Amino acid sequence: MYIDCPRCQTKYLLDHPIERTTGERTFKCPKCQEVFCVICNEDDLTTQFALNSGDLPQLPADKNIYLKVLAGPKAEGIYQLSQPVITIGRGSKADLYIPDAAISRKHCVIEISSNKTVLRDLDSKNGTIVDGKRINSTIIQNKAEILLGDSRLCYIEVPRKNS
Repeated sequence: MYIDCPRCQTKYLLDHPIERTTGERTFKCPKCQEVFCVICNEDDLTTQFALNSGDLPQLPADKNIYLKVLAGPKAEGIYQLSQPVITIGRGSKADLYIPDAAISRKHCVIEISSNKTVLRDLDSKNGTIVDGKRINSTIIQNKAEILLGDSRLCYIEVPRKNS
């Protein structure tokens, strides 16, 4: 399993058995000195966030976030993201299930915090492409186009109206 430093995007391989257990572990990047936390669950999926930035995974209070499927098996579907960490794949345990044979069971994960949204590929077979570029991990912006297998999605942020 690989993890990426949230600041400098340096990739590290977790190869020690203790590091592959479920739970929380703190790391310090030797390259940029960022201290970050990695949370592993039973499906070998991880959530990462910088401890010194206060950037815990959470839905923003000022906007709603959606994924619109533009092409592929779930074309025209619109999904409001209702939790801060969303896995996407064709496996039954994915939060957003897309029945696309070119998508891995655990293809990618979206991690939302109050000030940014990160999309990370989970070592999928066919990769994850954002706005025409293959990525391992990237901050995605409003109206970013995401290509997963034969499915094309659009990431949409909509400001909430003041009541």
